[in-house]
Amino acid sequence: MSSAYHPQSDGQTEVLNKVLELFLRCFTFNNPKSWSKVISWAEYWYNTAFQTSIGMTPFKAVYGRDPPYLTKYEAQEIDPPALQEELKGRDKILQQLKSNLERAQQYMKHQADKHRNDVKFQIGELVLVRLQPYRQQSVALRKNQKLGMRYFGPFEIIACVGNVAYKLKLLDNAKIHPVFHASQLKPFKGTAAEHYLPLPLTMSDTGPILQPIAILQARTIMKGNQKAHQILVQWEQNSKEEATWEDFHDLQLKFPTLNLEDK
Repeated sequence: MSSAYHPQSDGQTEVLNKVLELFLRCFTFNNPKSWSKVISWAEYWYNTAFQTSIGMTPFKAVYGRDPPYLTKYEAQEIDPPALQEELKGRDKILQQLKSNLERAQQYMKHQADKHRNDVKFQIGELVLVRLQPYRQQSVALRKNQKLGMRYFGPFEIIACVGNVAYKLKLLDNAKIHPVFHASQLKPFKGTAAEHYLPLPLTMSDTGPILQPIAILQARTIMKGNQKAHQILVQWEQNSKEEATWEDFHDLQLKFPTLNLEDK
């Protein structure tokens, strides 16, 4: 299931590549000299194998019908020797592919289960939300980014969405989706009045967008042969010691309502 801030929702391609890599590694090990000649059978077997994640075969997901079934070859005396050898080799390859794919799927499941916890929350329970840290896309890098706050809240769970996601009661002015994957939540211990950190009002693909609250200084530096005007910005929820130098024109584009006239 895909939900807001679920870090695995966009990782399907990466997981698929890992499965295929392990799948083909086993296949090439068994057929070191001839694997490239029968790679089309590897593609066929993967696309016609049942996938528990989608509840069907990839073939059916694309074409809307079950894939054609290949019956096992039964040798006949009238069959030419070359045909017998070809079809027997095909059946042998398909059996290897079936075994290798099952092995790859079991390995990936085992690896994923090592890091998976079946955490369950109840409606009305208070939880903290883990979000991506703010990442600046400018010349300034936060030295203490890894030490920044990761959790926001607490917030009350108001509904369960499927088996692994929960809807939270956010503030009315929060402009982010209220449904979070269970892996992004942890139980809140304490009283409801003890807010660790208020939730940012807006989000980007890389995390919460912090708003500038004060311009502390201005400077001009040389970037190659060009002069660059920068300003020292204090961000919301951060102290003056955490202020960062930002490009004047970039900041003006990102925050057009910010008063920079006197800088």
